[in-house]
Amino acid sequence: MRNSIILATGALLTFSMGCASQSLFPSNGSEALKSKSEFGVLTAQPDVFQGKAIKLAGRMIGVEDTAEGSIVRAEWLPYPNNEFEGPTEKSGLNSDQFALFYPGQLDWEGRLPGNKFLVVGVMEGTTSMVSAVGQSRKVPYLHARCLHVWKTGGSEIEHHQPNVDLGYPVMKEMYCSGT
Repeated sequence: MRNSIILATGALLTFSMGCASQSLFPSNGSEALKSKSEFGVLTAQPDVFQGKAIKLAGRMIGVEDTAEGSIVRAEWLPYPNNEFEGPTEKSGLNSDQFALFYPGQLDWEGRLPGNKFLVVGVMEGTTSMVSAVGQSRKVPYLHARCLHVWKTGGSEIEHHQPNVDLGYPVMKEMYCSGT
């Protein structure tokens, strides 16, 4: 009887651990900004988040290479409840933008405008970013530790899911730095 209870408890623990929510990123106490109001606080009061680990979701606007790494200009998207599905917001370019520095290089498919991504990093404050109409403004800026990119080039992620006709999964890649 006692062995049955121990085995049942072990099986229950194993099953519940397998069903627990998994994360794409290592656990580091980072906070995901899921709502427009949370991103609004970040934009209005970037000092509140400075030095803190956060998670953001976005759509790439452009990537600039420097000797130290890549600077990504992005449109903010709500952080998904299920990280493995990626950001699913379908709106076009909006004014909610941010920039990130990744201390490495992204391959050519990983840097395509329109690619969606999730990032975990440390808030550095703000940086100047020139908008599509040529106006410069301050936007939130973070130093990325890991960047998970869905290489869709502007298509929605669900259009790239495997199906009977195409059979091709969406290309995606995780870029992580040691810094």
